[in-house]
Amino acid sequence: MNENIDKKLTNSAEQALDNEIPDSLLSASIELKICKDKWFGIFNKKAKKEIQWLCVFDKTATENDFEFGEIAGSEIIADFSSEFGINEMFEKNDLNQDSRVLKNVIYQRLDSSFTERETEEQKWIIENNYCEQCEKTDTGLNSPIEYKFKGKLYVKGNCKVCGNSCLTEIETIDD
Repeated sequence: MNENIDKKLTNSAEQALDNEIPDSLLSASIELKICKDKWFGIFNKKAKKEIQWLCVFDKTATENDFEFGEIAGSEIIADFSSEFGINEMFEKNDLNQDSRVLKNVIYQRLDSSFTERETEEQKWIIENNYCEQCEKTDTGLNSPIEYKFKGKLYVKGNCKVCGNSCLTEIETIDD
């Protein structure tokens, strides 16, 4: 059962995050917590099922960013029956500090991963993109952010021509 609920939680959260993810989001994670209420020392037969939804943002996060997390939480709980509740948790964290995460990590910003790449690889990634606004390739990226979502690596940045947000999937080639 745990694998099935984890998979359902993960799928629901991934779908909820399919919209534009704020640049300030460091991580998003989810898990199920079963709460048994005590009543005169006897456990109640009906356990409350609480979905824990945690979004950790960097210090630049705005109220709109928190609202993004709330909207995602609303979309997640809509996928479950009334026996489930949701506990939405939003935190701010320093970039150089490890973010707290729950059991199922849905989104993880990997700031150090991009800067740890060789200079030539960073340059290639920054220069090889597609901008939907400009409808052109290779416009270049400013402020690249690397992150992992749905098991894939992405680099997001702003187009050097128009400033629009651009997303590039990074494919890894195993030797």
